[in-house]
Formats: sequence, C-alpha cells, structure tokens
Amino acid sequence: MKISRNDVFIFILAGGRGTRFWPLSRKGRPKQFLRIFNSQSMLEKTYNRFKGIVASKQIFIITSSAQLKDIKKQLPQVPLKNFILEPEPRGTAAAIGLAAACLKGKNRQNVMVIVPADQHITSDKIFRTTVKRAVSLASSGNLITIGIKPTFAATGYGYLKFGERVKSASTYGYKVEKFIEKPSLAKAKRFLSSGSYYFNCGMFVWRQDIFLDEIKTHMPSLAKTLKISGEKVFSREKKIKSISSNYKKLKPISIDYGLMQKTKKILAIKAGFGWSDLGSLKSLEEIGLKKQKSNIIINALSVSDNTDSCIIYGEKNHLIATIGVSGLIIIQTPDATLVAKKEEAQKIKKIVDRLTGSKQLTKYA
Repeated sequence: MKISRNDVFIFILAGGRGTRFWPLSRKGRPKQFLRIFNSQSMLEKTYNRFKGIVASKQIFIITSSAQLKDIKKQLPQVPLKNFILEPEPRGTAAAIGLAAACLKGKNRQNVMVIVPADQHITSDKIFRTTVKRAVSLASSGNLITIGIKPTFAATGYGYLKFGERVKSASTYGYKVEKFIEKPSLAKAKRFLSSGSYYFNCGMFVWRQDIFLDEIKTHMPSLAKTLKISGEKVFSREKKIKSISSNYKKLKPISIDYGLMQKTKKILAIKAGFGWSDLGSLKSLEEIGLKKQKSNIIINALSVSDNTDSCIIYGEKNHLIATIGVSGLIIIQTPDATLVAKKEEAQKIKKIVDRLTGSKQLTKYA
C-alpha cells in the first residue's frame, strides 16, 4: 500500500510530569517545557522536527487541560482542534488509543507516528529519514517500534532484543524477540556487548486501522471505552465530557505492556540518530554537553577545588562552590535545591512523591 504525505499524522505525547528531573521539572512546569540548553524547549524541538515530513495541520498534541495554556504559549501556531485532551492521565496505551479515536471519520488507513515530547535527538535529518522508513514499513500492516543502538551500559532504559530480519514493503525490519525492563548493570553490559539489544525509545508508527484492530484483540476494555467515544473527536473541551467518566475508570497501563508485548504484528527498525530520553538528571551526561574538566556545569557560576564528575546547574548569577566532592548532582533553583549521588538519580521520584503527599511541602513538587 502506497502512503502519501497527506496520509501521515503526528501525535506528540506531552502530558508527562518528568518527576525524575526535579527540581527543574515541576507539576506546573514539566520537563518538556524547560529551555535548559538553548532558546527552544524539548517540546518546541519535537514539534519543529516534523517540518518537512507533514503539514502543520497534521501534527497533534496529546496532553491534559492543565498543561494546555503552557503549550499554547510555546506553540501558539497550533490550533485548538489539534489538541487531544485526556480527561485524566491513564498511561500511554489510553492516550494513544484516544489519538486513534480522534482520527475516526478520516481515511482509516492513515499512518500514525507517536513520539514523546521530552526526548533529546542529535540529528533531525537522520530522524526524519528514520520516520519516513518506518512509515513505509507500517504501510503493509506492521506495528513499528524504533530501537536505538546503545553506546553504554544503561540501567535506566528498557531494551528490545532484535531477532530475525524481515523484508516488508520496500524496506525491512526486525522481529522483536523480547522486551526487557530496566536491567541490572551486569545485564546491561551483556546487552551492550551482544549487539542484539537496542534501547526502547518509545516511538511508534502504525496504520490507524491495524492499531485499532489490535487494541480490540488485546485490550478489550480500552476498546470498549473508545467505542463509546468513537464518533466524537476530542478537539474541543466540550467533547471530553461524553467519555470522561469511562476514561477515568481505565487501568493505567503503558502501550508496551498493554499491546506491544502481545501483538504478533510488531517489527522494529534501527535508528541512526543519537538519542536520550532524559529520564533522569544523570542522563545530562549522555547528550554531549561541554565539560569543564570532568564536570558538566549549566548556567551556574561555579568555583570548584578537587571536584570531579559532577553535574551542576544553577540560576544565572548564582554562585555554586564545591570542594572535595565527586559524582554528585547539584541543582539550584529559586525555591529548591537538590544534592544527590549520580547513582541515586532514579530515586529522585521518591522525593517528589513525599512532597506531593505533604500538605506543607506539596507546593514544591
């Protein structure tokens, strides 16, 4: 089946909290809105990355009503009809299912491209080439996921084990033998040396009709909810009310657990671009930031002595001085400061959970 540019629709997942990026990422200012490295946020970069692939009217943003105002500030060119507002966060399976329901009434063989809003990608050109190839592969009825070749033994990412190479359409993909959640360091080292394991970057490409059929087969409760809302396009706030109560009853689940680990239609492709999901503050080491000696220093004025392998972020005109420390994350914001071992970066979410559960401290979450 030949897919034209007009048949491709982009869906940007922009409803996350980014709790492991605290205190930079907050409930009222999630990670995707931050302009840490330059004048563009990760959300803005993600949106602009699709220029040249599809027309702007074919780019949709999946988020919550709470984040709509902030997104509109950063992307004022996106019309309200291109926002898909979840009644309540229920995991990526529900969010993507809702996106598929929003396309009902159009060509059911449209191709959906689903990407998170808060990832770091090194080459937009290679990214676009990869997406176009995935679209071609999806046209024959496959559910496509994208794997990133690991460059280090990462314990903070999920992995895909690639299997047999399969020719499909005018290109090829790989069977996925296994999904692996965040592994131990020993396993991650084995994965790195194996050459068969790739980072699971959470990007997906598939035809709308094939995806909905697979949802009916493997996630019937979600399919039932989406059928109730099937004739309604959630491009405006009034449309949400018709499915809100049923949607909120859905069990939160990721698309990997809910569908991708069950379907027989999955194929994976290898991406050639550099990537990080910036899932924790430690991942700032992965994206090629310039180091001062062995330290990454962002924004802050810094004076150090005998300081090694630290990540230091501070507000402009705020001095951070360090002596005799190594392997630390130091983050200073106007109302909160974090000091943590880099190896403990994944546990920052626990701090956010404690803040959220405290009446006195919840404002800092």
